[in-house]
Amino acid sequence: MKTKRHQRQPLRSGTLTLLLTCVIILLAVLSLLSLVTAQADLKLADRQLVYAQRNAEADRSGAEWLAELDDYLRGGGELPADTTADEGTFAATLYVADNASLAVTARQTADGKIEVTSWQLLTDWTPSGASETETEALESGSTPDSAAGTVPAGGSGVA
Repeated sequence: MKTKRHQRQPLRSGTLTLLLTCVIILLAVLSLLSLVTAQADLKLADRQLVYAQRNAEADRSGAEWLAELDDYLRGGGELPADTTADEGTFAATLYVADNASLAVTARQTADGKIEVTSWQLLTDWTPSGASETETEALESGSTPDSAAGTVPAGGSGVA
């Protein structure tokens, strides 16, 4: 009785090497993309932190202004600093940061309560990369298509 031996085919290392090389290159590209995405997410999170801190500071300043206005209307204090009064309507611009301010307008209702009619966080916007001369021209309003100036926070500055 003869036994048949199964002959194995030799392992083709060229195909396997090519496949492994492709997989390694693919993993390297994916890890690089992951690193770049993580860095972009970190930058975005840092900007969001600054924005959230500025908003919290603006809310705190606005609440303090409202408390001072309430004291004034009840007869127990002075009109808050930098507040304009016009026929029962009070307005103030509270500077929160180097480039941000809170514009608040309130009025006294007939029953003596304070009604906030406007509460707007404003950001002074300057285009990034603009030269000093371009920035001065934009601030002076000398260009007709000027987008510089005060823009509501979160706004694009584009009409």
